[in-house]
Amino acid sequence: MRTVIHIGMFKTGTTALQKMLSLHADELRKRGILYPHVEPGTRAQHRLSVLLKPYVPLWGRPVDFDDIAMARGQLDLVKQEVAQHRPEVLLLSSEAMFRPIDDGPQDLLDELAAISESVEICVWVRDPVEQFAAGFRQRAKSHRGYRPIAGVSYRAALESWIAKVGQDKVTVRRYARDSLVNREIFDDYLGAIFSHDLGLPKINHHEQNTSLSPEAIQAVQAYFDAYPRANFAKAGRYKARLLNFLMAFDRAHPPPDMAPLKPDVAARIRAATADVHWLRETFGIVFPATDYVKDGLGPFEPIPVEVLDEVFDVSPDRLHHLTAQLRRSHPKVWRALVGNPTRSEQMMYPIHRLTRWLRL
Repeated sequence: MRTVIHIGMFKTGTTALQKMLSLHADELRKRGILYPHVEPGTRAQHRLSVLLKPYVPLWGRPVDFDDIAMARGQLDLVKQEVAQHRPEVLLLSSEAMFRPIDDGPQDLLDELAAISESVEICVWVRDPVEQFAAGFRQRAKSHRGYRPIAGVSYRAALESWIAKVGQDKVTVRRYARDSLVNREIFDDYLGAIFSHDLGLPKINHHEQNTSLSPEAIQAVQAYFDAYPRANFAKAGRYKARLLNFLMAFDRAHPPPDMAPLKPDVAARIRAATADVHWLRETFGIVFPATDYVKDGLGPFEPIPVEVLDEVFDVSPDRLHHLTAQLRRSHPKVWRALVGNPTRSEQMMYPIHRLTRWLRL
């Protein structure tokens, strides 16, 4: 049996790919390809990443013995499915595995090697400026703080995986719409692994992890500024409405560019991403927007980010349009955002930033 592990990177269509693998699981199984069932609420084998050393925080908290026990339980279930279906190919996916791993024994890889003839790795990499912008937006949308301005690291993780499985077992592809097979990550993934068309039925799907425009991120940040985590239960009912509105607004009024980083920020990221030269030499990955003469000459110290305007060019006109439409279509959400805060809320976090940008 051949085992193929998809390890990301983050923000390279991983959510869409995992959803399509899950939706096609039965059809894939008929063709001798197993994409194992996973725990409810997720379509990927993220928990298995706990079995890679060194242990790293999982979902924002340290790994404990319960996490390791649950990861071993999920791996046992995978092995049971393998024994039941006897597939020719086992597919696993988790972007949480894109990180440096130790040279020593790895529980996950050792267990998979025991039931597989070969273990292969596939990963998609993205232009450093696009990768930074997408990751920055994701962290802001999830209220995990702004990322510092820094280069993107590819080499450390990939070299550690090469050391474990061999370079001939690692496939690296560039993530860009114009370079994907049929402009779809799912088709590109299957094309990278299989030399023939599997003949899978077409399933329409919607993007699951939509990126937000800078103006929409401003609204999300204002929401969390108005309702810090200690008071989140009070306003949590409005979060889903707000995010749905913002995604619908971006679809109806698409910005000219979903990653309008300030030119000096983009230039610094390219200059600090020295790994682009290694990617080109090792895997032939070329990012068209990179100047390989002057870019990648870092290292540079990361620069902390305090406010969104330090990174993105935010359009005042588009922001005004967004807030006006929010006020008309979702008056309750609007009042929750700009209404009079309680005394405890005033003490916990100032609201003046919120009212400043939302004021019409």
